[in-house]
Amino acid sequence: MHCGVSRQSCTLCASFKYYQSTRYFTNALSLRIYAGRALLNPLVIAGYNAGGQLMLTSDVENFPGYPTGKSGPDMMNDLMGQAKRFGAEFWQTDCDNIDTSCRPFQISTDNCTVVAKSVIVATGAESIWLNAIDEEKFKGSDLSTCATCDGFLSRDKEVVVIGGGDSAMEEASFLTRFARRVNLIHRSDRFRASKVLSCSAEYWGVKFLLTFKQCLVRNSFA
Repeated sequence: MHCGVSRQSCTLCASFKYYQSTRYFTNALSLRIYAGRALLNPLVIAGYNAGGQLMLTSDVENFPGYPTGKSGPDMMNDLMGQAKRFGAEFWQTDCDNIDTSCRPFQISTDNCTVVAKSVIVATGAESIWLNAIDEEKFKGSDLSTCATCDGFLSRDKEVVVIGGGDSAMEEASFLTRFARRVNLIHRSDRFRASKVLSCSAEYWGVKFLLTFKQCLVRNSFA
């Protein structure tokens, strides 16, 4: 990685130091490939923990071009290799700040200032975990944050979805295609999801169990 001031025509920011849900996904890599093919020689500020939620997925079977499936980490390596082939340069560091008050834009990292004519922010998302016992052990197998990615693993099983927002309702509804029974537990005494998604989940057979707070109270008297 360069120090001092680096001048670029196109910079893609995929990770911000003070915004922890900033890990890029396939859309950001697609942008890098197109920018490289346009001879923009894009600089990619990828972050210290690059890869996105796909890095936690064991097998991806719904992405075009992989007829026999592909592990998440292997797919990310393929996409990064393709971007590098067209001139993309990757920096394993976080972006601290972007100054858009003047042109060209100034991007601050740990020990460098990048000056760029254009900036694309493609940070992706990172799931909120429960910090449960043995959580790390079961990530990517019995414990997942993506029903679309790993729903097939729940075929004919009883599964639990934690959450009460729109995403939880959508994931729970999707899992009814595979699982024998889908239970949904929320930490509060009321759901934050929109009424239409809550009704949809109930229509598809999702079972709304005791809320997380009620479960704690019941266990304390067990």
